[in-house]
Amino acid sequence: DNRHREHATKLLIKGEEAARDKSAPTNQDHSYQLLNSAVYADPTWGHPLYVNGCTASDLVRPHAAVALFRRALESEQTPNERHKTLTNLAWELMKVGGHKEALPLLHEALDIEPELVAALSSDALLLVVTREARRSREQSRQAARTETVTPQVPAEPDFWSELGEYEDDDGDGQKT
Repeated sequence: DNRHREHATKLLIKGEEAARDKSAPTNQDHSYQLLNSAVYADPTWGHPLYVNGCTASDLVRPHAAVALFRRALESEQTPNERHKTLTNLAWELMKVGGHKEALPLLHEALDIEPELVAALSSDALLLVVTREARRSREQSRQAARTETVTPQVPAEPDFWSELGEYEDDDGDGQKT
């Protein structure tokens, strides 16, 4: 129903206005509540869930962000919104120890948008954590070559040379 979508859009706008208004310390929480209301106004629309997940992340509420991004993926989204939601969900999962769950989400995001720097960088970082050094280096270098947004994690080509030699634990027995 268009009326629900219009109402949700108005609540999103009010929530963003409240977030920008720094005159009162409670405005961030007020913004969060307005964004939550947008979710209830149109529960089929993934955009308010995504925006609210980003806000939860900004307010250092990673478990809430994970829940909101998961709900956003279950809702109506464009491919552009979906790859952003997947990347943000993976990032928040990494914050709360969900590394294994995060990796396939990043791969799905990269299937949608292969040049997505944030997903490439997060994937590279996650591969380091899971000790898949060769694949991690490839993802980091691909992210460094991509000319889009600045990643949230280091992706410079020199990143790997600073680490020096280490054992490659991906089963091929070679040092890198």
